[in-house]
Amino acid sequence: MDQAACRRDFAYIRDTIEAVHPRFLIEPIAGEWAARAAALERTVVDAGSLLHAAGRLTAWLGDGHTNLELPFEPGICLDCLNLPCRWLGGPGAGYRLVVRRDAGPFRRGDELLCVNAAPAEVLFRGVSREIPHESEALARDRSTGYPYANDFLLSGFHLRAICGPPPYRLTYVRAGGRREEMAPLEPYGGCADFPPAEKSFAFCGETALLFLDECTADGETAAFLESFFAQALSRGCRRLVA
Repeated sequence: MDQAACRRDFAYIRDTIEAVHPRFLIEPIAGEWAARAAALERTVVDAGSLLHAAGRLTAWLGDGHTNLELPFEPGICLDCLNLPCRWLGGPGAGYRLVVRRDAGPFRRGDELLCVNAAPAEVLFRGVSREIPHESEALARDRSTGYPYANDFLLSGFHLRAICGPPPYRLTYVRAGGRREEMAPLEPYGGCADFPPAEKSFAFCGETALLFLDECTADGETAAFLESFFAQALSRGCRRLVA
């Protein structure tokens, strides 16, 4: 994609969000949004910078439900450090980035300290600028649990931007001892996969129960919701629990 095409895509994302996001109806943010969008658009020179700019623009809304869910794309976001991790701890005790299952030379329970010279916390702060979230806890969870370009903490897409080109030297702690390993980027192998979204409903007397982990604007979801509400009405339900 050339620069002009990338900037057209950025403008489409900007204009679409502005047209449909409810925050524009309840807060006077249009001026600040336009200024931020203009500044980010100037950084767009290729497909990679487009994804970075679009992620930062979307995350600025402070809304964890408006996501640019861009899968790892060939040539841009196909590789990562295939190391499944999760954050443990909390704001008071501090956070630790811990390996959650054996992978190559790493073992479950190893604590990842640095990638090259960048501490795990620095990586998170950089990536969190592009993660749509309403709280730090949600950003932490998404940084290791979403296999998307603008979320995943150890994606090659973000590591190149924060740590430079591969390979990468990982510093970690095992059983109280500090260790190092060189780790190449690998094709994405499902290290951040999560279970399929729940999409079901049930009825209990006059109460309709809706189980919906995510809501995608497509025909399948629309048909599912139409069926749910039609059945709820036909059963005479008076309460909805979602």
